[in-house]
Amino acid sequence: MNLFCLPRKCPWGRTGQLVNGYWLVEIYASVNHKNPIPIHLQPFSREHPTCMGRNPVVIDAVRKVFEQTDNRGVLVIDRGGDAKVFLEDWMDHQYRFVVRLRGDRDLFKFYAGFEAMTELEACVSGRWIRVEARRLAEQTPTPHRWSRVVKHRGKIVFRTSQVGWVKVRLPGRDEELTMLVSRLPGHDAPLMLLTNLPVENLRDAQRVLRYYVRRWECEEGIRFLKSQVNLEKIRTFNWSAICRLVLLAVLVMMYLCWIVEDAPMLCDRLIRFGQPLPNEPDFLLYRLLTGLTAAINACFYLRRDLLRRGLWKKP
Repeated sequence: MNLFCLPRKCPWGRTGQLVNGYWLVEIYASVNHKNPIPIHLQPFSREHPTCMGRNPVVIDAVRKVFEQTDNRGVLVIDRGGDAKVFLEDWMDHQYRFVVRLRGDRDLFKFYAGFEAMTELEACVSGRWIRVEARRLAEQTPTPHRWSRVVKHRGKIVFRTSQVGWVKVRLPGRDEELTMLVSRLPGHDAPLMLLTNLPVENLRDAQRVLRYYVRRWECEEGIRFLKSQVNLEKIRTFNWSAICRLVLLAVLVMMYLCWIVEDAPMLCDRLIRFGQPLPNEPDFLLYRLLTGLTAAINACFYLRRDLLRRGLWKKP
């Protein structure tokens, strides 16, 4: 199981205007490539008197999930999750993680060519030299090739990237981490991932990259929850009501995910009943929700028609 965490804003306001509202900590479990399951959604506001800030809320949410899974899974998070307070907490609790670096964080790299330094300089800096992640990525060679087939805007695309990695440390820490660098033709800035997973060869590097690619599948889950379940269109004035509505939205998505996992035959029948468009979307829940809505509407209109004609027999 892979765990995904992303803090995000939701536009809930009292005045009818789009304003900065509450934040959501969203953690999804990727059980397969087309069915991310929401396992933790927690609204919060930094202006609330009981809220200690965004970082403590995110750290507490991740701890709750890993406590329930006995530290199983890999935590994958996008840019912004490379804050030192996050990384140190995850390493203290021995969570496995893959984090995308922003590029302005400082890391320590081991340089073997510093034996000729004076004794004083060696005592001060040693062989681990502080360097900015962006500069280190520019210096890191990427001799390995990784090819994969992806679907971009409805079209199948074959992509090849250059991959390399380097061993690093965080300032003030002794644990050895790996910064993985991936360069894609046509993109100036390389992809920089920091992980505590073992990376010794190309196969290990590909596994880390696949973890990050699967994080994008959970972006579809976020989009589905906000657009199809209409979580983004909620308008309410009460904090308790907001928490209840978030819970209801999560239950709706979890119910659809349960149908996909435990009732695949029912899922296929609902999808066929909904008569989707010929171009099938990659994200399965869109099709399932369409079929389930069509089935419920059919039952409603059928019952109303039977009542109108006096053919409905009450139990």
